[in-house]
Amino acid sequence: MNPHFKPYELDQYIDGELDPAERLALESRLKQDAESREQICVKRHIKAQIAHHYKQIKPIKGINSQPITKPKAKTKFNAGWGYAAAGFTGLLLGIMLSLSPSSLDQVNSIPIAANKFVIHLDNNDQGKMAESIQKAGLLLREQPNSQVQIITNHEGIELFNAQNANAEDIIALLQQHQNLELVACRRTLDRIERGGKTFDLIPAVNINEPAVDEVVKRLKDGWTYIKI
Repeated sequence: MNPHFKPYELDQYIDGELDPAERLALESRLKQDAESREQICVKRHIKAQIAHHYKQIKPIKGINSQPITKPKAKTKFNAGWGYAAAGFTGLLLGIMLSLSPSSLDQVNSIPIAANKFVIHLDNNDQGKMAESIQKAGLLLREQPNSQVQIITNHEGIELFNAQNANAEDIIALLQQHQNLELVACRRTLDRIERGGKTFDLIPAVNINEPAVDEVVKRLKDGWTYIKI
């Protein structure tokens, strides 16, 4: 049917991260894919709206900058402005959006909820999976009254596989914090099932609407978006 695009390919195109040859090759494929062309328009519009929105946000106070360790690398992030910056620099990476014009317009003027965070993971890199757990844990420790939601789709749903190396860590975090919620994309799970594969989902994970809808809903409610 339509040419298959990886979750990150359209975002690399939008952000100008492709070299000339890669860009030409992708544009050639786009000629046969009206849906992806529309998604590019939507993504550009949303990214501009969110950038405008977050420019007006002051850094969140009261959270110290702490190191986040990942295999083979050490990364530091500031859990203040870093979260706000993540909201517009990586908002739609890996999300396949399909929104109505009214939904697009609503994103521009949303009051930010200082203690509500949605962490989005869409790939199965072990380091990024570990980072998502560490970031959630840091938020929950530094802001005990905060609400944290980890949403996964595409390959990122592997984080919620009971056989995954990080499963024990995420289960332990759930047991320590009742204000942590795990959400798996229903569309991704349906795709896995149609492919005839088995997936041992951690019991505490909620299966919800497509990840994009859940993320947009949280943004409309003023949650801070963190893209891993």
